Amino acid sequence: MQSIRLLTAATCLVALAAFAAPASAKSKPNLKVKSLSTTASTIEPGRSFAVTVRTSNVGSAIAKRSKTSFALSRDRKESKRDYALKGTQSVSRLIKNTSVSTQVTIWVPAKTPLGSYYVTACADGSKKLAERNENDNCRATRSRILIAFPELGVQANLPGSPTPDPGPTGPTGSTENTGPTGPTGATGMTGPTGASGPTGATGETGATGATGLTGPVGPTGPTGIF
Repeated sequence: MQSIRLLTAATCLVALAAFAAPASAKSKPNLKVKSLSTTASTIEPGRSFAVTVRTSNVGSAIAKRSKTSFALSRDRKESKRDYALKGTQSVSRLIKNTSVSTQVTIWVPAKTPLGSYYVTACADGSKKLAERNENDNCRATRSRILIAFPELGVQANLPGSPTPDPGPTGPTGSTENTGPTGPTGATGMTGPTGASGPTGATGETGATGATGLTGPVGPTGPTGIF
């Protein structure tokens, strides 16, 4: 009989613990960024720009004071590869289902790599509050902003990157006049051609020798008798 009572008491404790655990988990604040926007399009490293952010407590308990932090992201998702921006939104104590909306000035660090980014905002950026859900605190802008030097027009070659206005083309500089061409130097005179030497005289032709006399013809001999 006693064992039955002990078993019944243990069963009741387990049931109470199972009922109390979900109730305790649900009675927590839950901060999240409900909206984020900016009118900035191109920002120089080391310069500031303004964003409008609304942070809400969608949990079932009061949220203590917190700060909303900002960063630059390539893919709209919070990660260690993001570049933190200087400046935060100070969020006052929020009861459940209330929000605070403010315009915040944030700064781009001077050493931020040039390129095209989304701006992200994360409620309770330092993660000091125990929340019902720690994975829904952040939101990103719908469009990118360009981190670039205006005079260089540098931008990242990423899909969907905005193209900055190149601005008017400056006038073409004038061409300097070319100086006059100097006169051509005089051509030197050709010296006189030397005289040809005299042609030697042709020697005389020798005289033809005299023709010898023909000797006398001898007498014809007597004709023989047949």
